[in-house]
Amino acid sequence: MATIRWWRQHSPIGEVVIGATVDGVCLVGWDDSDDPETLLADSDHELLNQRVDGIAETFDRYFAGEAAAVTTLEVDLCLVTTAFRREVLSELHGLATGTNTTYGQLGAAVGRPKGAQAVGGAVGSNPIPIVIPCHRVLAADGSLGGFSGGLPAKRWLLQNEGIEVPDGGWVASHRAD
Repeated sequence: MATIRWWRQHSPIGEVVIGATVDGVCLVGWDDSDDPETLLADSDHELLNQRVDGIAETFDRYFAGEAAAVTTLEVDLCLVTTAFRREVLSELHGLATGTNTTYGQLGAAVGRPKGAQAVGGAVGSNPIPIVIPCHRVLAADGSLGGFSGGLPAKRWLLQNEGIEVPDGGWVASHRAD
């Protein structure tokens, strides 16, 4: 396994931890809820005293409102443990900025139309939120569902991408088909 270089980066939703290998971004975590040393316990890793400028600047642009900025980043799924999770996250990575989906729709896209719960587990284990946009996945009833960074962060991310989210969740017209 390649060495994961990681750093803390300020954002409008709090401090985030970002990790990258030479192949791409492999980790986005929430500094207040995830201990990077624990997240990276089974890998070679190095804390950087400075940001990796190309990646950090891309996140700065995203947090400043340039929603599609993170779509330019390469990803490294080295922290994803199963083939099924890789398949789900790869499919989710292709979801267009400004659109969303449900766990059921994502399951159907990977050949598991009745696998919403398994898809939910894969999405919930996503080590690269924002870049692999798990915040754009919602429950079948249109509610926000869950999010590793918390629902206020999920709401902020969606609004940053130009999607207004009512208090109860999405309205049907915002759903991807």
